[in-house]
Amino acid sequence: MARIGFSLLGALFIGQSPTPAAARTPELVRPTLAEGTVTLHAGASVAGPDGAQWTLPGGPRIIARPGAVLRVLNAPQPLLLGPGAAVAGYTLVVKTGKVEVQVPPRAKSAVVVIAPRQVHAIVRTGVFRVAATSSRCAVANTSGGSTYSVTGSSFRDLPEDHVFVLEGRSAAARSLPDPPSRIEGHRLLVTPADRAELGKLTWEAVGGAAGYRAELLDEQSGKRIGSADTSTPVLEHAFGALAVGRYRLLISSYDSSGIAGGRALETTLRVVGMGLPPGAYVDSAGAVRLGVGQQVQFVGAEGLEMTYGGDHFVRASERVGLYRNERTLVHLRIPGTHDFATARLGPRTVRARIQIGPSRAVWPNDPIEIRVRLVDPSGEPIPASIEAKPKVTLGVREIDVPFVRRGSWLRGVVRPRAGAGPWVLRVAVEDGAEQHLGYDFLEIGRAPRSGAERAVAPARIDALSRR
Repeated sequence: MARIGFSLLGALFIGQSPTPAAARTPELVRPTLAEGTVTLHAGASVAGPDGAQWTLPGGPRIIARPGAVLRVLNAPQPLLLGPGAAVAGYTLVVKTGKVEVQVPPRAKSAVVVIAPRQVHAIVRTGVFRVAATSSRCAVANTSGGSTYSVTGSSFRDLPEDHVFVLEGRSAAARSLPDPPSRIEGHRLLVTPADRAELGKLTWEAVGGAAGYRAELLDEQSGKRIGSADTSTPVLEHAFGALAVGRYRLLISSYDSSGIAGGRALETTLRVVGMGLPPGAYVDSAGAVRLGVGQQVQFVGAEGLEMTYGGDHFVRASERVGLYRNERTLVHLRIPGTHDFATARLGPRTVRARIQIGPSRAVWPNDPIEIRVRLVDPSGEPIPASIEAKPKVTLGVREIDVPFVRRGSWLRGVVRPRAGAGPWVLRVAVEDGAEQHLGYDFLEIGRAPRSGAERAVAPARIDALSRR
């Protein structure tokens, strides 16, 4: 493989002899598989389902799409890319699939590309892409400086944003298609969950484009989240559910060679979260149900504008609640755009149905049965997060009443008390977040105590406990 490398140099610098200083290659560490997975087959690496990335000494990177078959050689060779200047050249052999080479402007090494059909290239700076099949080989310079050679011919410059395609007996260099000019769809999402799924985005078809490639990057770190190819100017349900944060979406066009151009339409995506207070929940329609005085907290809404269902937008607040304790729409938007997302809020409608009886109880004759059940008049199912917690007081003193669940009801029994009477038994129901769910009371009269009456109360208690 080293002989191939030096033959490339001979084509570039005919009649030049490297000096001993120029011919020395600095000692560098080997290329490293930094991301993704590969499997070995017939001496080559096959990129896994998430692709694979190598970092090369001196700064370059090699990015292989899923299924690409390639070899990244460990040993560098000296490249004379100018009079008296030598850099280490690492060799990439592409057998099939799509592979991208990235060489930063101040990289201390370059990449020699050996592609099918005797297509060779040297990538000095910028982004270089290869797409190879059994019948076609295409190489493209999307940015920077690259040269290429075919079947041992002299190296020539490949202009930026141009692709050279060798297919059958035809060979031609042409410009890559332009990127889309404008995108339509919701790029701002708001969710009470940890993640949200991107909806439908569209754009006008680009002349000469066989399809489009979308790449999603984390805005802060620049890390690539994912990519998606589409043959139509529509992107729908791509990248899965996105975590709360800011993203950059780049959409470029590719031609029949399958290589995307270096220029891309770039737009911002934002996912805003909603932190819920204790006891709040999301109903079946996606609205956040809040108790009286509660507010949700927007997470990641910095720099956005908001309005309560009107046309006048102001700087987004960190916390918002219900307007007059009624259903409320809060619109968020990116300033200067018509792209907005809506947070839907509503009052909690879960209530406690309380039954206390018998209604004409007298003590010490009658044990009191308390039954509590949660209901929602709006027809929504009761959230599992809401649990009825009855508090029973007799007069002004709270008493301990064990409650047992029987189906959808909580049941408890209060034993008769002896004393002067009359009594007032009160039942207040809250949930675990101290949100009020219901209240009821029962006035209990005093009956004369006789031997017969004293014997009735325990029997009634036993009967209630068996129900």
